[in-house]
Parts: sequence; C-alpha cells; structure tokens
Amino acid sequence: MLPDGHGPFDMLLQSHRRLRERLADLEGAVSQLPDADALAIIDDVLGFLERAVARHERDEEESLFPRLAHLPELRPVMADLVAEHREKERLAGELELALQAKDERAIREMVSALLAAHIRHIDREEGELFPAAQKALAPDTQAEMLGEMQARRGR
Repeated sequence: MLPDGHGPFDMLLQSHRRLRERLADLEGAVSQLPDADALAIIDDVLGFLERAVARHERDEEESLFPRLAHLPELRPVMADLVAEHREKERLAGELELALQAKDERAIREMVSALLAAHIRHIDREEGELFPAAQKALAPDTQAEMLGEMQARRGR
C-alpha cells in the first residue's frame, strides 16, 4: 500500500499544480510584451513544457493509459487526451516559431490557445480520468506505475 500523498496520482496532480503555476507565468509575461524579460519568460515556459510536460504526458501514455485499456468506458477519454497531447505540442511549436520571429500578435494568439488547451485538458483529467483510474487500479498496480514514473525522473 502506498502512503497517502505518495502515489502516482499525487505525482500527476503535483505536475498539474506546477503546470498551472507556469501557465500563470506565461499569461503574466504576455501582458508585459514586448518587454525583453517577458520574451525570456515565455521562452523559459516553453522549455518547461518541452521537459516536464512531455515527461508527464509519457507518464500517462506509457504508465497509466495501458493499464486502463481494458476499460471500454475510458477508451474514448484516453483517445481524446492523447489527441490533446499532440495538439498542445503543436501549439507550443507554433508559439516557439512566433517567439523566434518576435511576432507579438502571433505570440498573444498562441499563448491564449495554449492556455485554454492546457486548462481544459487538466480539468478533464482531474475531473474525469484520474478519479476513475484511481478506483480501477489496485494498489500494487499503482505502485508499479509510480516506480515507472520515478524511473523517468532518475529516482
């Protein structure tokens, strides 16, 4: 049995909390455009998305979703979430291009789209997928999942 606060869903929720913080940084930076410091913050948040969010998505796609594949009621949700992962990657790539071009209008549009996509995605995972998954997965399965997630982080 995993102690409270130390399971895979705790890690996923902590990732969401950190992502929300970084999204707030992103939103704040856009309000300061065209300031060079704002551009640096946007670039830093993009780096966070490439590292931490990509790892979080691997946690879901490689450790969580396969363990839920036998549940037909969750298959459509998981398919939607995977599609949303790809869409968020595409939006981040477009934001990176707009940032490189210093196209303020495009930066604002891409940040707005990226913020909306991430918030919608987080809300769906936390409100729909994670509660169902926690009920469906036995403690030993969750412990295996946690081990895989920690291994991705070199722990």
